[in-house]
Amino acid sequence: MKEISTEITIQATKADVWNVLTDFRSYPRWNPFIQEIKGDLKVGSKLELKIVTPKKRIRKYTPVVTLVSPNSELRWHGKAFMPGLLDGERIFRLSNEGETLVRFEHKEIFGGIGALIGSKFLVKDIFESENNMNQALKLEVESKNKTMADLR
Repeated sequence: MKEISTEITIQATKADVWNVLTDFRSYPRWNPFIQEIKGDLKVGSKLELKIVTPKKRIRKYTPVVTLVSPNSELRWHGKAFMPGLLDGERIFRLSNEGETLVRFEHKEIFGGIGALIGSKFLVKDIFESENNMNQALKLEVESKNKTMADLR
């Protein structure tokens, strides 16, 4: 098993972050890593994902949603190629750091033979991809909140 974990602090409420995180239709506009998600946000639902790595490699996955806890946590689990070769669970977790400050945790836990063989490359690539998405999520949420505040 390999775990890759990143986090970022976002000036917003958990609901603000959750709304952007779960608005899959907006991903192509702001998300540099997971550029497309199709599917329903409910446990047991299969998603279709298109990801783009920092080296511009495009990959498609069809994970299954395993947890939806609004304003708190979202998880899905997928298999690359065939079960046991490279399995992964992606975890997004939100926690309060203050009234309008959220810690966004972004993790992937890998298992299977592929996690052992390609671990050095896998860790670097996924770590960078997660951080890129985290930064983009922060920018998207905080700029939306600023725009809303300016309109008031």
